[in-house]
Amino acid sequence: MRYYLFICLLLCSWLVSGCGSSSDLPEGIIPDTSMSQIILEFSLIEAAYNTSVSDPSAVKFKPELFYESSLKEKGFTREQFIRSIHYYSMNSKMLLKIYDQALEQLSEQQAKITSQ
Repeated sequence: MRYYLFICLLLCSWLVSGCGSSSDLPEGIIPDTSMSQIILEFSLIEAAYNTSVSDPSAVKFKPELFYESSLKEKGFTREQFIRSIHYYSMNSKMLLKIYDQALEQLSEQQAKITSQ
């Protein structure tokens, strides 16, 4: 009986901890709104790189430099980004929310471009 009670308490505490807000983030973890912006920028950098690789007339560049520049511009380090990705990957709902926000922002940008 104690074993089942222990398992129930463990599951309840796990569920409650998964419902925390972004203000409950551990130190050094990038907030979800900033992560979605970073994911969006990284996706655009990756798309530009893939285009440059497939087009011989396109200017070649190293995407790593743009990744670093994007993080630095927002005040984050590579280590913070790696820790944050690891942190968010432990909670698939939070990670899905981040990617959904990035996709929504990308769709908004695309709508603005196509409406011009």
